[in-house]
Amino acid sequence: LHFYGMGGYVFFLNDVFKFKPTILYRWAERTPSYMDFSGTLIINDRVWVGATYRMENSYALIFQFNVNNQLKFGYSYDLTTFHPTQVNSGTHEFMISYDFTYGEGEDRSHQDISKVKGTRMIIISLMISRGYLRSLFVDYSYIIRRSFV
Repeated sequence: LHFYGMGGYVFFLNDVFKFKPTILYRWAERTPSYMDFSGTLIINDRVWVGATYRMENSYALIFQFNVNNQLKFGYSYDLTTFHPTQVNSGTHEFMISYDFTYGEGEDRSHQDISKVKGTRMIIISLMISRGYLRSLFVDYSYIIRRSFV
């Protein structure tokens, strides 16, 4: 059994820049729970640059490029901190995401998030550490979006 709780907000700084802080809490049976704190600068709704801190575990730098409203490419570099005596060269993660529901109806890019019912997405993620492929992750999700404001 796993439980994830996430919250965030997008601050509109001006016509070009937005700032998105987020918090993620993860709880799973027989493993330690943890929290992630992230901050992302969004430039022209196309380029995302940010950083993440996972409490007592790791730091990450994040980059994402939105080709269009459906297709996104991302990269992150994670450096773990929980084994201070172990040599760690970090982990590179490459991500591609595709939103299948864009185009079903009207353009959602500027729509009020509380009116968006859901999104079907596929995410493919590769993790590379010390020159070796450590994991391949494929996720097909239906994400329900709701606003509590």
